[in-house]
Amino acid sequence: VDSVVRAIQTLTTDANYKLVSDVFTEVMFLKDQNRSLKTAKRELLEEYRSFRNELEDEEKKLKDERNVLETKVEEKDRQIIELDSTKTQLTEAKHLLELQVQDKDNEIATLAEAKAGLESEKTSLESKLAEKEAELAELNVAKSTLTEESAALQSTVEDKIKELAMLGEEKAALEASLAEKAKETEELTEDKTKLTEQILALEAAVAEKDSELELLQAEKTANEEMREGLESKVSEKEQEISELQDVKTNLESNLAELSAAKEKLEIELVGANTTIEEHTKQAEANKEEISTLKTTVEERIAELTSVKDELGQMITTAEEAKTRGDTLKIELEEMSAKADENKNSRLNELDSYRVSLRSETEDTYVQILDTIWTSIASLVETQFRQDLDHSVLTDESCWANLRQSEYLKHARQIPLPQSNSPAAKQMRVAAVLAVLSRALHRYIFQPVYLTEIGAGDEGIVNMLRAIACDNATREEHTRATLLAMLPDKQKAAAAKRVATVVREVSWSVQHLLSALQYEEFCTGLEMACKLACVQWMRIQMAQMKIEPYFGPPHYDFDWQILPLPAFEGTDEGVHLHGDDQEGAAVVDDIDDVVVEIGRPEDQTSFRSSPRPMNDYDGDSEVGPDEIMLVVWPSMCALENGELESITQGLVISKDQVRAALDEVRGRGRQRPMTKRARTLSMPG
Repeated sequence: VDSVVRAIQTLTTDANYKLVSDVFTEVMFLKDQNRSLKTAKRELLEEYRSFRNELEDEEKKLKDERNVLETKVEEKDRQIIELDSTKTQLTEAKHLLELQVQDKDNEIATLAEAKAGLESEKTSLESKLAEKEAELAELNVAKSTLTEESAALQSTVEDKIKELAMLGEEKAALEASLAEKAKETEELTEDKTKLTEQILALEAAVAEKDSELELLQAEKTANEEMREGLESKVSEKEQEISELQDVKTNLESNLAELSAAKEKLEIELVGANTTIEEHTKQAEANKEEISTLKTTVEERIAELTSVKDELGQMITTAEEAKTRGDTLKIELEEMSAKADENKNSRLNELDSYRVSLRSETEDTYVQILDTIWTSIASLVETQFRQDLDHSVLTDESCWANLRQSEYLKHARQIPLPQSNSPAAKQMRVAAVLAVLSRALHRYIFQPVYLTEIGAGDEGIVNMLRAIACDNATREEHTRATLLAMLPDKQKAAAAKRVATVVREVSWSVQHLLSALQYEEFCTGLEMACKLACVQWMRIQMAQMKIEPYFGPPHYDFDWQILPLPAFEGTDEGVHLHGDDQEGAAVVDDIDDVVVEIGRPEDQTSFRSSPRPMNDYDGDSEVGPDEIMLVVWPSMCALENGELESITQGLVISKDQVRAALDEVRGRGRQRPMTKRARTLSMPG
């Protein structure tokens, strides 16, 4: 221990140990400094991070404000574009009014020609009547003189009297027709007068004020030209006066010289009497000339004064004319403002007679149609994927409503096996969807709902299509006007149309479902039809005219095979032979199918909507000859009078009905006599 203590003491007294101790102490100090620097650096980084976050927040706020400003600018640009389109529509409306005036003029001319023709016919009939009356008088004279021929002449006279009565009736009819034509002519004339008064009143006032303004401007120009001429004359007269004053000055200087010469001559009077007399005469002559020049100068000054007075009067007249022109200009501006106000009020009134159609993308309307399709497809699949009761399968009368539905009366009809097999369920789903889609087409998928049960819808559609062929803008205006007519009545008519679709479709399937299933189906059907009606009303308000197309013909339109759902089921039920046309309608040319079109593996895509035309990839393309039944129409946009598909129609192909057709043809047995299913009232 002592040696260890001594070794430690020796080590502590060693200079190298002190150096190492100092280095160690310095290292510890540097570590402390490094630790403090790291802490300071961390704090600095945290401050930098917070500052950067604040900058990013500020940048985000600035970007948001910039986006808001850009949105406002775009909105203003859109408003400007809408105002330009409104201006264009107003111009077209004015053009339409002018065309209506021309049509009224043509009708008046036609009626005038008809009136002239009727008057000529009336004149000819009156001449014929006069001739007949003359003949009657001759016959009366002959009757009085020739009594032995009275019997023969009596019959002739009666014939002539009847003919005269007929002519009188024709005359009365022509006079009545002439009065009606004259009344129509007066009404058309009044209509023309009203239209021309509305269009030409403002134009006449503006033209009158423009002519007055032009006259005043012409008078002002003439007065200014006259003023310039008078000012040039005044300058010329002033120049002449200055010249005369120079002459006067010269003469006065000459007179002074003569006076000096006279004094000199008076000194030399004795020797120069003759010279003095001559100079005196010359001085008198010069004096007379000076007086004459003074008179002339005074006359010129008086003339210039009168000219100056006339010029002042003309300037006053020009100022009055200018004041009057300014007054007329103000009146013209007031009248123009009033005319613009009347025009704007009239245009606002005309705009109130139509609705504003919306311009949205094609994808928006495809999404709307997708909503309608998925709702009805889900409803039908859910209700008709269930097995039917055996009593329904064995009762032929339960199937009569669906098979005999007017919506399934086509050149090609699908078979409806009376069983619960997967093929039979698929055909039932397809048939009900076809009935429902055609009922929606008849009552819901229409441009307007001006009638309650669809009467006249076809005429309205054809009229709008004809107008679109001539002028698409006019078709939009007409459709917007029709949509604005009787809005409450159209809403009520839409509700009645929905009820009609529910009644007709439910009547077709009423005997196939149980009471609970039927009630559930009717409830779901009403909701789906209301949804379809609400969504279609959005399409009615679109600038794009959309129409459903079922065909035929099916050429020039794209069709997609409907992927039927896979069902579980059995083949038990009643099967009919193909020769029994009462049981099922069979396609005559189903055996002519050459190309096999397979069923998609993923049958869950049944509810998927028809694809838009720009998403079509050709995987499920079907030719027109392969189409068995159109289940959902091809939705088309009316462009330049032609229908252009925006979605594919959904169809059942011949290959898809093969299994059901084989089931109907392959196995059959005699139908037993069964009790008829319940009946409901026939839809009105």
